[in-house]
Amino acid sequence: MKRALIVHVITRLDLGGAQENTLATCRGLRDRGYRVVLIHGPGGLLDPEAESLERRVVPQLGRAVDPMRDTQALATLTGHLAELRRQQSPEGGFVVHTHTSKAGLLGRIAARRWGLRPVIHSIHGFPFFEGQASWARAGYTLLERWAGSLTDGFISVSRANLAEAQARGIVRPHHLARVVRSGFDLEPFRAAAHARAVARRELEVPEDRILWISIANLKPQKDPLTLVAAVDLARRRLPDLEVWYAGDGPLRGVVEAEIRRRGLSHHLRLLGWRRDVPRLLAACDGMILTSRFEGLPRTVVQARAAGRPVVASRVDGTGEILRDGCTGRLVEPGSVPGFARALMEVSAWSKPVPATDAEVQGWSEHTLIEAQIRLYEEILARTDGGVSKKPLAS
Repeated sequence: MKRALIVHVITRLDLGGAQENTLATCRGLRDRGYRVVLIHGPGGLLDPEAESLERRVVPQLGRAVDPMRDTQALATLTGHLAELRRQQSPEGGFVVHTHTSKAGLLGRIAARRWGLRPVIHSIHGFPFFEGQASWARAGYTLLERWAGSLTDGFISVSRANLAEAQARGIVRPHHLARVVRSGFDLEPFRAAAHARAVARRELEVPEDRILWISIANLKPQKDPLTLVAAVDLARRRLPDLEVWYAGDGPLRGVVEAEIRRRGLSHHLRLLGWRRDVPRLLAACDGMILTSRFEGLPRTVVQARAAGRPVVASRVDGTGEILRDGCTGRLVEPGSVPGFARALMEVSAWSKPVPATDAEVQGWSEHTLIEAQIRLYEEILARTDGGVSKKPLAS
């Protein structure tokens, strides 16, 4: 296994779960003596964290669909894989591991061009979702199904995502498929469970303030406008309610305008990108996430590791960490009254909801790395050194 070259491909290193998962995997494998190369597009907030890794940057690789730039990105990506394959000894294995929708598609096409095996794709969520235009949803589903035909194995961050991929014919019976949680260092979040008073002093939060945190990008997937409307509804019954939104993105201007229109400047604050998430969770009374779709949001796990209740959308893998009525509330996506009611209900809970080891241990960074190494070993044993075009046996 340690003779293998493992190449991870991701679109951009934005601040998000898929990106943090990929960086943690690359660092963990490198620290265990494996050669790992990360290929990614430029301009992500987490780019500095990749500087210690062996990497290749594809200038044309971006999130938006752009046929000309995407074609150029594919050519550049194919060239990088060809160069890396030439560097690898014939007896050494070669693993291509893709992440996110754009890099997942282009990376698998590039690997197939050179007959590279095995190819693994991590499912962190899908480009299709409920409420999307039917033509777009059908088109993305067909693309993912076709990309699945170029894939030897899948990793899914949630059981729900894996089940959906199987139901839609993206993951097929011959594929090697595993659920591997998106791991991270749990200790700062566990420590936050006991640091409320200190964090509130540092952040100047009055003790009697009902403070909730939302940690998410400001983009349509996270549906921040539903959050704004829910806060507006809930604050009429909870005048001491305040929600801080840690994150940024293309909807910031729209969300700021809606906050002003509703007169919520004293109840909803946009913090921008924050790297002190454990401290924010320590100071808060709970976390809220209004996503339209997810893989399995790490922020829910982080909030639970910090012993905070969570109000979140009933989507995809979120219910695999959150127990409705016990550790928080699950709400139908897009339901403004539902989120407002849940905010009011959970804010009134009088007892803390500490996390058990069994609840969060599966999301440790150590568990993530070890599970992926086992999958690499298994899939390399079922292929022939990284150059075959034969289908993987079931």
